Amino acid sequence: LSYNFYKKANDGDDHLFEVHWNNKICRYPEELIQEFMNNGHIVEICPRSTVACFGVALCVKENDGQYSNIPITVQLRTGIERSSDGKPAYFQPPHGGLDIGIKGPLIGETKMCEVQFYVSLDGLTGFYANHDVDLPFLKRTSLADVYPNEQAISAVRMAGLVAVVFNRIATEMNLPFGGYGVLGMCNDVVTLIDYAI
Repeated sequence: LSYNFYKKANDGDDHLFEVHWNNKICRYPEELIQEFMNNGHIVEICPRSTVACFGVALCVKENDGQYSNIPITVQLRTGIERSSDGKPAYFQPPHGGLDIGIKGPLIGETKMCEVQFYVSLDGLTGFYANHDVDLPFLKRTSLADVYPNEQAISAVRMAGLVAVVFNRIATEMNLPFGGYGVLGMCNDVVTLIDYAI
């Protein structure tokens, strides 16, 4: 639905992608989120962060046949050296995004459909399945309160617009990784949205 912002600016209202919900036509991300709210769903939207593991995981098989997950992360050099001994300084990068959780009649009442908006190393700024493994060391930390409905709708609209802008710039300038690292990293795009909210 984010692509419709770009398509409308270039081609008008013809041939926009649509989601039909009862008698309502949704053409933009915020319209779909509004319809979830209008149809009895709980929608929670909030910027959150965790330790980045870039999909790398490690576990060991215990004597009882169960598996134990081992907390790991990717250590990155900062390019800065410690003044005390001249050794490189490392850090554990965070990963974050605009978390969108939805539950209700269409999704289910007990579990949330989890989506996250961010700039991805895969080369696309957009909405992704929030498919992190449920592990204590990957627990997300909220960077703000859950947005009230009006702010949540604004945040999703801004996310859709930011996706179009970042993806267009990355494409036109032929940026590596879709602009990841040049235009920003996962957390950066959410900071823009949260600051505006």
